[in-house]
Amino acid sequence: MATLFVVPIAIIIAYSFMSKDLYGGVVPRFSLNAYAALFNSTFMQVTFNTLLIAVVSTILMVSLALPASYCIARSRYKNVLLMLVIIPFWTDFIIRIYSWIGGTRQQRNCKFFTCRLGRSGCARATALQ
Repeated sequence: MATLFVVPIAIIIAYSFMSKDLYGGVVPRFSLNAYAALFNSTFMQVTFNTLLIAVVSTILMVSLALPASYCIARSRYKNVLLMLVIIPFWTDFIIRIYSWIGGTRQQRNCKFFTCRLGRSGCARATALQ
């Protein structure tokens, strides 16, 4: 587990001390240009705006979520209200399932047509049809 975390982080740190070439690749030559760019005024302003938006949105969401969760916990209709909160999170799952269904259906159709054309390796595919 440590190698799956430590090795990529070490590679990123090593790359941060290298310079880049004309096409965006990495040249194995020591450079502090990436860290000097951190103190550019434009970059500092973008970083400040990003952190400000993150803090404001976190405070806003917590100030809305805590009273809402308290109301749901104390309500007679807590199961219905909890489902109304959970259902929007299912959309990603449902979209992924339907994409897998569509992808496997297309693959099965390709196997069927290649077997009908007499291509090799179709004994198992024809047995499944």
